[in-house]
Amino acid sequence: MQISVWNPHHQLLIEKLEQVHKRAIKLVIAVKHLKYEERLKQLNLPTLKYRRIRRDMIEVYKIFVGNMMT
Repeated sequence: MQISVWNPHHQLLIEKLEQVHKRAIKLVIAVKHLKYEERLKQLNLPTLKYRRIRRDMIEVYKIFVGNMMT
């Protein structure tokens, strides 16, 4: 079972985490000149928002399937 250690729900924390993500991706010299969305596409990375939603959906699925199995 995978547990998320830190999943911010406050908008300020989400924005700070996304700022760090944007700076980290900018370190890849080959895509440094591109806009954020274009860098994500070139590096084949999803947005952090997409990753949060996907992880939440997976957890909900596990809860429902787990309850149906017992």
